[in-house]
Amino acid sequence: GDSMDVEYISHGVNASAFDDAPTEFMRSMLTINGQLFAEIAGGARPRVTLQYLCDAAAELLRADRVSLQLSEDTLGIGGQFASSESSVDEVDLVAHIQRDIRSEGNPPLGQLDISWSDKKRKVRPLDLAAADHFVAMALIILERHLDKRRQLQAVAQEREALAGEIHDDPVQVMTAVSLQLQRIAGRLPDGDDRSVIQKARALNDSAIERLRHVMFALHPTTLVEDGLAASLDAYCESFVETEGLNWQVTHSGETAVPVEVAALGFRLCRNALVNVMEHAEATEVVIAISCADDYLRIEVRDDGIGFDMSQMRHTKVGHLGIPHAVTIASWVAGNYLTESELGQGTTVTIELPIL
Repeated sequence: GDSMDVEYISHGVNASAFDDAPTEFMRSMLTINGQLFAEIAGGARPRVTLQYLCDAAAELLRADRVSLQLSEDTLGIGGQFASSESSVDEVDLVAHIQRDIRSEGNPPLGQLDISWSDKKRKVRPLDLAAADHFVAMALIILERHLDKRRQLQAVAQEREALAGEIHDDPVQVMTAVSLQLQRIAGRLPDGDDRSVIQKARALNDSAIERLRHVMFALHPTTLVEDGLAASLDAYCESFVETEGLNWQVTHSGETAVPVEVAALGFRLCRNALVNVMEHAEATEVVIAISCADDYLRIEVRDDGIGFDMSQMRHTKVGHLGIPHAVTIASWVAGNYLTESELGQGTTVTIELPIL
């Protein structure tokens, strides 16, 4: 029960390899750290930051190759990042440092490989310490990316659940009400009473249609099985065409798009289409979807009246306006760009990084 004072004395046994590092080496490490954290804080795409990490590691350690291989199972889409290719063949790389990129208790997110071709090159403690540091930085970058991906998944799942509740409860009840009103109207003779019942049924059916629109907007059932292009096809056929607009959806590119990214792309594209239907006075809208360089790109072009770009900050209450759409896209290091001119139509370009 007596208190005890404990004195901790360092004997230098666990001193960092950086303690005796050359000044230039430490200065370079600080520069790299600053650049990486600036890119992370600034919302740079993971691909950009990871590529910089590989190039910086190769330059700092004078390695012939630094490669970072991501796990496809973990991220939903794999990726290979490497320092600038050299003339050294893979078979000539004889000295290696390999490290899994992982947090404790979790499967690896990828692997970092630092290689040299010089047969006399010895892997020094300082090299190992630097490699561990780069692995830690890669883990920060990837876990931040995964956190955002999980949040997108949670939003998509919540919207899907809400769409299901709307379908299973109010839509079903209102459909039953519509059938009852139809039966009642059929038993009444022509006159005011029958006319009132028919108008009530028409209002009820109109509300059902609006709810189905909301359900489709929240989570198109075709998105998981058939993909983004098919979902936008179905949306345009059901809701854009009924507004008297000609429409076309085109798709190019073979890059796989994770469902949560496609769901966000659908949401932002629908926002642009609603603006076309409500404000553009257009006769035609074209939606071009492409996937390249790890980007999902959606372009929405209409031939409407256009608008004054200086007014786009003014958003009506209850509407997902352009500034809010810009914020949503930028949160995932994407873009929501609007170009318009009075009398010249409007083009909205949505860019969302896959990685």
